[in-house]
Amino acid sequence: MPASKTRIAKRPIRRKAPPTRATVKQRRPGGRSLRVWEAVSAATIELLVQKGFDGIAIPEIARQAGVNPTSIYRRWGDREGLLIEVLGSRAEAALAQPDTGTLRADLIAYLTQAAALLETPYGSALLQLGALAMRRPELQPHRLAYWSSRTRHIADLFDRARARGEAPAGLDIERVVELLVGPLYVRLMFTGRAIDAGLIETAVDGTLQGLTRSRP
Repeated sequence: MPASKTRIAKRPIRRKAPPTRATVKQRRPGGRSLRVWEAVSAATIELLVQKGFDGIAIPEIARQAGVNPTSIYRRWGDREGLLIEVLGSRAEAALAQPDTGTLRADLIAYLTQAAALLETPYGSALLQLGALAMRRPELQPHRLAYWSSRTRHIADLFDRARARGEAPAGLDIERVVELLVGPLYVRLMFTGRAIDAGLIETAVDGTLQGLTRSRP
């Protein structure tokens, strides 16, 4: 189901964190490998914007990038493996960590970024890949690595807030993340309603109020 349009204001942001899932090998290309990665990544993004998730294939990506298709198959295995890495890298660049000085403002800024990404062709493709990975066991480590990196971003916001005395220790951060982003995905994948600033603020305030009530 295509992602609906998000009508929210963009805020200044900074910093990013790498995926932390140990089961996925971290690639640090250099030299020719770096040039191949840059060419293939750029070609994948361009074709994704032009044709959508279902309209691209590895031979076309290879032609656009000026590389042999076997180079792509050897490194990524198939189209889905390539898309997960390219889109995950794109998300890392787009979803940096805000540092506003308060937890509430940080969370609102971060969710605003996430909503803005999810309304793009890259976000739509990420949602489709996430659903596909449920039926493709070989894609599960990539899907979990992407989610771990998102969780780590939000955990870092809570770590800073705890140092300021804004958040309690011992939080189940995965559950906190689910409470924060769940409303966004309900609108994207089920109701089709726009993700507006009011929804984001309600998700953040409801989560933070729940944490406050749970303090001893």
